[in-house]
Amino acid sequence: RCTPCDTFTKARQPLLQTLSLRQLLQSRDAALTNAYYICLEAQLRHTPYAAIPAFFELRNQKILARIKAIQKRYPGKKIVVLTGADHYAYLIGRIQHVPLP
Repeated sequence: RCTPCDTFTKARQPLLQTLSLRQLLQSRDAALTNAYYICLEAQLRHTPYAAIPAFFELRNQKILARIKAIQKRYPGKKIVVLTGADHYAYLIGRIQHVPLP
């Protein structure tokens, strides 16, 4: 069954299938991803599935906490973090990063 959130997934597919990593990071993919998760939370609120977006949020918070712990352990060092695109959308504004050259 189609939901309003499917529009974000459909808009992301061509980006994920055709863009290079650099292009993807400079595209609107992160905005579409964030909009999808906002939509999903609204769609599932007050349903038996309301815990799903909370699980996604908690998972991202744990990833962020681990990254920050590594940054604290290695101050001033360059750290490479590899994640899926959905996690990147969450992390981009929450950690100090340097874009790809």
